[in-house]
Amino acid sequence: MMKFIHKLTIVLALGGICGLAACSDDDQGFLKRNLREMSFPYVESSDTFTIRATGDWQISDTPDSREWTNAYGWVHVDQLSGKGDPGTYQKVTVTCDQNTSEERNATIYLHGCGEENVAIAIRQDNGIFEWKPFDNGQQFDVSGMLKLNAEAGAKLRIPYIKALGTEKYTVTVTQTGGDGITAASGSYSLPTAGNGYIEVPLTGTATKQGIVTFAVKATDEAGAEKDFGSVSTIVRAGFDAQGEELPLLTQNFGKFPWGGDCIGQKAGVTTADKTVANLSLDNETVSVSAGTNAGIGGITSTVRNGNAAFYRAIGMEGWTGYLNYMCPGYIQLGAASDNADGQPGNLISPVLNIPAGYDLLLTCKVAIWAAAPDQGMVGICEKNDGFWISKGTLDKIVASTKSYVSLDIPAYTWVEVTAVIPNPGAKANPAFFISTADSWFSGSSVKAGRWYIDDIKLVY
Repeated sequence: MMKFIHKLTIVLALGGICGLAACSDDDQGFLKRNLREMSFPYVESSDTFTIRATGDWQISDTPDSREWTNAYGWVHVDQLSGKGDPGTYQKVTVTCDQNTSEERNATIYLHGCGEENVAIAIRQDNGIFEWKPFDNGQQFDVSGMLKLNAEAGAKLRIPYIKALGTEKYTVTVTQTGGDGITAASGSYSLPTAGNGYIEVPLTGTATKQGIVTFAVKATDEAGAEKDFGSVSTIVRAGFDAQGEELPLLTQNFGKFPWGGDCIGQKAGVTTADKTVANLSLDNETVSVSAGTNAGIGGITSTVRNGNAAFYRAIGMEGWTGYLNYMCPGYIQLGAASDNADGQPGNLISPVLNIPAGYDLLLTCKVAIWAAAPDQGMVGICEKNDGFWISKGTLDKIVASTKSYVSLDIPAYTWVEVTAVIPNPGAKANPAFFISTADSWFSGSSVKAGRWYIDDIKLVY
């Protein structure tokens, strides 16, 4: 009997040893965190992580130490130690001071329960003050309207980001045109911390319709000067007796139903029957992917020449041009391959009744796909039926009206652009054109590149 008890004791002891060897790490003590890294904006801000531990833990800002030495100076935690239990998630708050310099990094370390130097990386965004251009590339804009014989209510806006709100600048405005209007050069304090605008009021009453150009510079308290370039607009006269504007031209392509949404990167639909003579808004449709147009041919060439009723139905009567294609609610100019015939993507309006001596202002939205021209070209041309703009017929453009809009813009983003167009003088059948710029011609061909137009408005 004693031998049996002795053997049983040995067996149980061995079983206990085996059982201990089979226990998980969690059963023997652990220290866990839910994050390996944390990211913070440049402003003072806080975020949290959690600790789960089986016993005492500490946080340090240097490895191989359990002491907080304030090594970085800009990272703070709300508790440096604690006592955990396996079933509790303990929250720790990390706060980063506002950053006024380049992006910066730090590392904090957790210790305890048999673990050392369990790291959490901390990154904070660049916080250096910047003058931030608009998406269309302009470094300032004219916000509001300048009207002939009316008190100016517009202002120049200079955008900035990451300000402390204590900065001061001397703003100098040089003006050409705009008789009766004055820009308020002088000393300006940034009105808000973070992101905002310096706003320079325009005062007075405009006495003449036409182009006005503002050139802006700002000098900080240390004497460093920033040149923002120049922006042009017009003093407008095209209003009725009630003060409602009288545009010379509008086109928003709102009757274009088909195509993938290239800019919104969404699928769409197009007509199942692509025979030009059979095109109708009542046609059955099929799905098309984002990045494809309606696939029914050139709007102002194939469709215009092959189905007049449909052309009227989509709101394009009187419009001409070449290499332009339907997208849902907007139009594509240019193609994905070079055009050996020297034809840029372009669009030409119906004939306009331009008041004698009045300058014009274009506003429209532009966007780009992956491969795009560097700029667009706009102005007035002398139109004949079926005319399109090619490299060989640029003499049809009234050279004095030609202007350019930058397409150095973010992809898949609609950006509003403006261009002033000087009055063309007395011309036969004047029309507005928008085209891939002549800078995109290469030898006898036009380079590949697609761009997109919406919300055209021409005023005077």
